[in-house]
Amino acid sequence: AWSEWNALIEQEDAAEANERMNRCLEGRAPQFEQDVCIRRPDGSVRWLATRARIEYAADGEPRRMHGVLLDATGQRLAEGALDAARRDKEAFLTGLARELRGPLAPIRNSLALLRAKDASGENVTWAAEIIERHVNQLVGMIDNLLDLSLIAAQRMTLRRQPTRLRELVAETAAACRGALDARGVRLAVDVLPDGVGVHVDPARVRKVLAILVEHA
Repeated sequence: AWSEWNALIEQEDAAEANERMNRCLEGRAPQFEQDVCIRRPDGSVRWLATRARIEYAADGEPRRMHGVLLDATGQRLAEGALDAARRDKEAFLTGLARELRGPLAPIRNSLALLRAKDASGENVTWAAEIIERHVNQLVGMIDNLLDLSLIAAQRMTLRRQPTRLRELVAETAAACRGALDARGVRLAVDVLPDGVGVHVDPARVRKVLAILVEHA
């Protein structure tokens, strides 16, 4: 019976189901469709796709209704996962746009300085250093995006080799020191003795260390 089925579904869905059914009966609609949520005795939630056909007598009064219930839980979960992935992607792209725009302002200002007719040699050198630093920052961001795409496609290749940890840290510190100095950040390096070796991909480890330092 309709009342028994209505009692099984969530209260919000039950109210909507009653409204839809009333509209169907008032308009003599032959079909009723709705996805509803039920909570099982163990507390788990299932989604059911309700598909029913209503038969009417000659005077327009409803005679009977027959239909099927299809388990749509998997479809609902998949749709929820897609929506979450879409929101994450939009948030990622928004953040990426902000990150990419960050270095562009100083590059644009430096280019304006280089175009100035009265720019001195000292100013030209200073502007060129700013452009180089922020272009390198953009290149690093793009490299990180490429790495993410490789990881997502499971095509990331690591070229491991015996490497001294002290050398990795020293090279990374030297590469990051200029950008840190420009921000007024002091970098102190304290590593293990020179004899400590690791079997890693040096390029990847340098990149990881550089990201940690830049965001410290």
